[in-house]
Amino acid sequence: MNILVDGRIWSVYSAGVGTFFTSAILEWAKQSDSDTFYILLPKGIDSKYELTSMPNNIKLLDYSNRFSKRLPNIIILQLLVPYLCRKLHISLYYSPVPHLPNFLPSSVKTMVTVHDVVNIEMAHTMSWTNRLATSVFFGQAIKKANCLWTNSHYTKSKVEEYFPQRRCKDIFTGGAIDRHTFYPRALSEEDRQAIRQKYGIKQQFILFVGSLEPRKNLKFLLTIIPDLYQKYGIQLVVVGGKSWKNSSVKEIVDSPSFPKESTIFCGYITNEELASLYRCADCFVSAALMEGFGMPQLEALVSGCPVVTAHNTAMIEVAEGKEGAITVEGYDVRKWQQTIVGMIKDKKTVNQAQLSEYSWEKVISRLVHRLCSLILLLLFTLQIQAEIPVVAYYGIPMEYSNAIRFREFKEAGFDVSICFYDDTPVDTLIRILNDAQNSGIRLLISSGWVSVQPHVGIPRLKNHPALYGYFLQDEPWPKDIPETTRRYRAMARYDTSKPTYVNLLPDYGDGMPREIKMPPYKQYLKETSAIGLPFISFDFYPIRDSGVRDTWYSCLEDVRQESLRTGKPFWAFALCTPHVDYPQPTIETLRLQIYSDLAYGAKAIEYFTYWTPKPTDEWDFHDAPISLDGRRTHNYALVKRMNQELRGVLPLFDGAKILSVNHMGRIPEGTTKLSHTPVNIKKLKVSGRQGAIISTMQKDGHLYMVVVNKDYQGEMQIQLTAKAPVRMVTKSLTETAATSYYKIGGGDMLLFKLN
Repeated sequence: MNILVDGRIWSVYSAGVGTFFTSAILEWAKQSDSDTFYILLPKGIDSKYELTSMPNNIKLLDYSNRFSKRLPNIIILQLLVPYLCRKLHISLYYSPVPHLPNFLPSSVKTMVTVHDVVNIEMAHTMSWTNRLATSVFFGQAIKKANCLWTNSHYTKSKVEEYFPQRRCKDIFTGGAIDRHTFYPRALSEEDRQAIRQKYGIKQQFILFVGSLEPRKNLKFLLTIIPDLYQKYGIQLVVVGGKSWKNSSVKEIVDSPSFPKESTIFCGYITNEELASLYRCADCFVSAALMEGFGMPQLEALVSGCPVVTAHNTAMIEVAEGKEGAITVEGYDVRKWQQTIVGMIKDKKTVNQAQLSEYSWEKVISRLVHRLCSLILLLLFTLQIQAEIPVVAYYGIPMEYSNAIRFREFKEAGFDVSICFYDDTPVDTLIRILNDAQNSGIRLLISSGWVSVQPHVGIPRLKNHPALYGYFLQDEPWPKDIPETTRRYRAMARYDTSKPTYVNLLPDYGDGMPREIKMPPYKQYLKETSAIGLPFISFDFYPIRDSGVRDTWYSCLEDVRQESLRTGKPFWAFALCTPHVDYPQPTIETLRLQIYSDLAYGAKAIEYFTYWTPKPTDEWDFHDAPISLDGRRTHNYALVKRMNQELRGVLPLFDGAKILSVNHMGRIPEGTTKLSHTPVNIKKLKVSGRQGAIISTMQKDGHLYMVVVNKDYQGEMQIQLTAKAPVRMVTKSLTETAATSYYKIGGGDMLLFKLN
C-alpha cells in the first residue's frame, strides 16, 4: 500500500504535535515494511527534529525549492496532494492535523489525527491565523475522513460530542511517547550536579514543560512559586518556547516583588536534555487549563518523575490513579502548594507497569490492524455494492478444477467459488486461477500457502484477476477468536486489496453444542467484528424436517444490527445440500432463505454447498448440485433455476439501503411488529399461516417495499390501499400499476415501488 503523509509539521518545530507525529510515523513505517510512506514536505525539515535515521520505506518529497516561502502550506497541499495521489497510486492519505485537501481521487481513503478541541473550547487562547485556519478546515476534515485518530479518550469524547454527523463512526484512540528517549535512566550524583550546574539550579526544583501560552496556565504557577521558594527552597524550572499571548508571564516575572532566582527559563532544549531534567526534578507540575493528551505529564512519569497536575481534560486520563501522580481540582493556591510540598517530601515512586499501554509499538500495532480492516472494508464495500455476488461454499475440488468445470459452475449462476485446496502448490493454484479467469468466475481460496504461510502464497497470488479473496476459518468458537485475529493480521500484512473470509457460527439457541461455550450472540458478533474482517458471514440453515428454526429471524436481526453498527456488509446462506434432518430443497425453501436474506440487507448470497462434501459418521451429505463423484444431480437444475430468478432482482438490491425490517402475522421472537405502514401505503393486510416480512429500502432516490411470504409450504394473500400511485415491480424489474390484491407463493417475494 502506498501512503501519502502531510509532513508540514516537520517544517516548523513543535515539541508536542511534532514529537507525537515523528514517533508515530517512524514506528508505523517500521511495522508496515511492505508499505511505502511518501512524506510531503512543502517547506523542508526543521533542523531541531532529530531524524538521524529513517526506515527505507519512507520517501521524502521535498518541495521547499518549488514554491515561494510566503505561499501558505494549505495552498501548496491543495495543489500537490490530488496530483501526487494519482501519480503515486496512493491508497491512504494521512494528515497528522485535521485538514484534508479537496478533489482527492475517490479511491484514496483518508485519516486525520485530532489532538484537541482548543479551537472550539478555548479559541481565545489561539492566534488569529490559527483560529481562521481551524474554523475553515477543522470540522470539514473530521466530518469527511474515513478514519479518525484521537490521542486520548478525552479528545475522542469531544469529537463525538461536537461532530455527531461524521463519516467515521468508530474512532481509533491511542497515544504514546518516545520510550527510547524517556525512561527511568540511571544518573550518577556527578551527572545530576552537572545538569544542575548547566541550568543554574541550586536547590530542589519542580519542572514545567510546555509552550508559554495562556492555555498552559504558567501564570498560575508563577503566583505560587514565590512562597514555595521562600518557605521551602523550591525552584521552578520552565522548559518551552515563547508562544501566543505570553505577555502576562513577562509582567509577573518582571514585577519588582517577584524573586527572580526562584524561576529559571531554559527555553528550547533537546529531548535528551529534557529527559535528564525529568530524571533530576523532584516533581513535574502542570496547572494547564486544557490538554488533549498530556504528553509532558506522561514523559515525566515514564522517566520516573512524580507528577502533580490539574484535574481536568486528558490529564485525568493520564495521571489519575497512577502511583507517583496526583491531580488537583480547582486552582486554590494553598491546596496546590501543600500538594507539591507533600509530593516532594514523600518521594513518591512511579509504577511503570501502569504505563505499559503508552507504547508506540502497541499503539501502532493496533492502528495498522485498524487500517488494514479499513482499507479492506472500504474497497470491499465499493466492490460489493456494485454487484451482489452469488457464492458457493465448498465449490469445485482441486482434482476437478479446470475450465470445463468452471464454465459449468458459471452456467449454474454462480460468481464466486470457495475452494479448499489444502497444500496444492502455488504454481498449480495459479494455473487454476487462469482457468477460472477464462471462465468468468472468481475464487476464494483456502490453502496452507495462504493461511499458514501467507508470506509465501499471498504475494504470488494477490494480483491475479480471478482471485476474490482468502479463506481463513469456518465457525470460530469464542475461545478461538484471539488466534483467529492473530492469523488474520498475519495475512492482511501481505494484501489489503482482497478480503479475508471467516464464516461465523449461527445462533441456534439451545441447539448449540455445550462445549462451544457460546456467549449471547450479540456479544459473539461484537467480539468477532473486532478481528477486523471486512464483512460478516454467518451460516444459518433454518429449514428442517420439523419446520423453521425458532431463532432464525432473531439471528438475522442481530447480524443486521451488527452490520449497521460497524458499517460492514453481511453475507447470508441458503442450504441446497440435504443432510441429517435438513430436507431436500425446493424452489420454495430456496426462495424463503434467499429473499429473507435480501430483505434484511444481505450483500452476498452463499449456497451450502455446490459440490457434495464427503459424508462422515455425523454428517450424511448427499445430493448437492454436483455429486461427490462429479455428476449433476437434480439439485443442479433447481439451483440454476433459482439463480436465474435471482439474477433478475439483484440489480435492484445492488447498492440499495435497507431502511427498516418488520414482521406481520406471526411475530418471531427478537423481531419487530409492523406498527406503521410504509410511505404512500394507507392500509396493508396479509393473511397466511406465517405472515410476512415487510422491508423498506432506498435505491437511486426511490423507496421500495419488499414483502416476503414466511411460509414455504403455502401461499399468502396481501391486500393494500395506496395513498398515491404505487408500482408493482416484477422479478425482471418491469413496473406495472399496483392493484389492491395479490397472492404470494410459498417463500416468495413481491416488490413495490412506493414513490
